Amino acid sequence: MKGSLICIIGPDGVGKTTQARLLQKALEKQGIFMNYVWIRWNHRASLPLLGLAKLLRFSKTERLRSGKRVVYHYFDKAKPIAVIYGYTFLVDTVLAFLFKFRTKLCIGQSLISDRSVYDALVDLAVSTRNAKLLDSFVGKAFLSFAAGTNIMLMANSNVLRSRREDVREDRDLEQKISFYNLISSRCGLAAIDTQASIAEVHSAIMLAVMQDGKIIHR
Repeated sequence: MKGSLICIIGPDGVGKTTQARLLQKALEKQGIFMNYVWIRWNHRASLPLLGLAKLLRFSKTERLRSGKRVVYHYFDKAKPIAVIYGYTFLVDTVLAFLFKFRTKLCIGQSLISDRSVYDALVDLAVSTRNAKLLDSFVGKAFLSFAAGTNIMLMANSNVLRSRREDVREDRDLEQKISFYNLISSRCGLAAIDTQASIAEVHSAIMLAVMQDGKIIHR
């Protein structure tokens, strides 16, 4: 790949978008121009299965007090659906990675991504309630597509719930945090605590991605 890729990852409410934008502006001041990309994996191959899961009540849509709608999956109650969804979601993720990342990087564009393959893996783990996902074929396949420099932002659940209303009502938040911590440990990703000030977190990210005025490639 000719371009550079920096991914800011972590649970909702941790400050990914804020820090990605700050990083983009800071790099521009140093003459390093990168495009900001917000990504959440669009379902394509998974759509028929998700429709079936909703029909069978293994997926439920709820409206929060804020008016926002959220979908909770309970695929652990139907193992065949959980297994098939893992593969279809993998296909969706690979296609998104190829078209939204790889093609741009190969023509020399550099990207700062708000979310990455790791976030998709957490979404899958929560949907299937599979604590051993990293050891499965699908989990390893997801990890093989993790590219660029990944910066994980973290905070405890109380802090995250205090920042956003939709996160405050997220029943899966603790499970998401637990899986992010597992990924951090297993994949050697250092997590930056965002309970510090925005400026302090930004400084920590700059130290993690820059060395001698150049982006560190991992």
